[in-house]
Amino acid sequence: MSSPAAPPREVLIRGASRTVRASFEVVMDLGFEQLERFWLLAAMFLVLGMFFVLVWSEWTFKTHSEDACDQPLAMMLRMLNILFAFHAFEREIVRHLLRYDPTLEAVEPFRVRMFRSSTRLATILWPIAGTAMLLRAHACSAELKRAVEVVIGYYAFVAVTVVILPACFLSVLLCLVRRGLVSPRRRNAAPEELLDELPIVEFDAKLFESRDLASSCSICLDAFCAEQPIVRTPCTSGHIYHAECLRGWLQCARTCPLCRQDLTVPGADNPEAGLEMA
Repeated sequence: MSSPAAPPREVLIRGASRTVRASFEVVMDLGFEQLERFWLLAAMFLVLGMFFVLVWSEWTFKTHSEDACDQPLAMMLRMLNILFAFHAFEREIVRHLLRYDPTLEAVEPFRVRMFRSSTRLATILWPIAGTAMLLRAHACSAELKRAVEVVIGYYAFVAVTVVILPACFLSVLLCLVRRGLVSPRRRNAAPEELLDELPIVEFDAKLFESRDLASSCSICLDAFCAEQPIVRTPCTSGHIYHAECLRGWLQCARTCPLCRQDLTVPGADNPEAGLEMA
């Protein structure tokens, strides 16, 4: 009995897109699951640290705002606290001062968008402006300079902790997953021995060229060849894939990538679930 003709290219692309999305979601979820406590502790310490830095910078401003300085560092400290006050009370400012109620208006008015954009832009530009002023400060109070330096240093620490470290961690994790050194698995993944139990399809160029079999793997979209093992799924249609491509898919789901039939229980569907480490 011959297998159905090769599926249309659109179907192959959709199948490949599902695989890419599933792999990326697995890596993201796995990273946050494995370091969930670390992220929570880091967030807590960052908030506490920000609170103490703001209190200390405000105290420095009040006690040294009149100190001599050839750069407006005291003004920068005051502006910093104003910016964080805007962020802390943003909802109240938008609702009562800018007169915007999201329950009554679906689209934010221009004034609200400008307020949000301005405060965020000013917060991002603050350490840049502060660094430029420190480089130009030659006759300035040591306390004011120290306060601005500490705030800029804390900005850098937050950037490393919130942006750089997670990005590096997820990049390394993705690399390990792609090399097979880490095996992230969903709870609804297929049994590890399932792939070894699937029938092997011997590559026959004439058979594949005659369109009796699909000419390419619908997961990676590469053409079948004799060098890469090919397996057939036990679904009703008997789809064929590269063995290694299907191995990665089965770590995320136990369904056929094309027809979504449960490969462990033919004719049944398997709902998506959470993640676990293999």
